[in-house]
Amino acid sequence: MNRYLKKITQLAGLNRLVEVVSTAGGRVVKGAVPLHELVTMHTARHTFAVQSLLRGMPVAVLQRVMGHAKIQNTMKYAQVVEELQHQAMRAAWDGPATTSNQAAPDGTVCSVLTAA
Repeated sequence: MNRYLKKITQLAGLNRLVEVVSTAGGRVVKGAVPLHELVTMHTARHTFAVQSLLRGMPVAVLQRVMGHAKIQNTMKYAQVVEELQHQAMRAAWDGPATTSNQAAPDGTVCSVLTAA
């Protein structure tokens, strides 16, 4: 199954190189591999869960579909979705380039412009 997923994602164009870091003999080894080589059934399962929640599937339904005995296991995916929603909200309100709540360079936090 993993071989088929790798082939499908390769055909889909996931070919950009990704840095992979590992250790061998106590040394850090860095290398680059195509992104499609990193896709596995675990990746597909995680993607399915997150996308299902983003599309509105109730967590209890996803729990049954995923076969989780405990809701806590399913809630891990819900936390990912919640963080994605927070990022989208921040981007909508602050603009995509803003990542923190910092004052402007002149020290102001908020200013109101008045018509002259």
